[in-house]
Amino acid sequence: MASTAKKIYVCNIMTQPGETDNYSVASHVNALLNHAKGRKIIDAVLVNNSLPENISEGYAKNGSIPVRLDMENLAPTGVTVVSQKLIQENKEGLVRHSSHRVARAVYYWYRKTLKK
Repeated sequence: MASTAKKIYVCNIMTQPGETDNYSVASHVNALLNHAKGRKIIDAVLVNNSLPENISEGYAKNGSIPVRLDMENLAPTGVTVVSQKLIQENKEGLVRHSSHRVARAVYYWYRKTLKK
């Protein structure tokens, strides 16, 4: 919290059954802010905006759903939203962050914040 560094939170793509059931992006961000007693500990949230066409049926069977971007509930937090395709393509229909795409998104977000 004391750091002046720019901070970005990489949001989960899918909910975790029994942990984050029905969580939206705002739910994740607000959980972090609540643990920090309302102090602004993140500047932005990185959100996936694409799912594979062949998404595995196993997710629904296990009660996991995509984390929904709810801008109306996120706006009051003052956290900037960076929405990009972050998934790694695969034949199995699994939803995984691509380390390359996440790194690129963080890099360009950071470069953009330096220009402000």
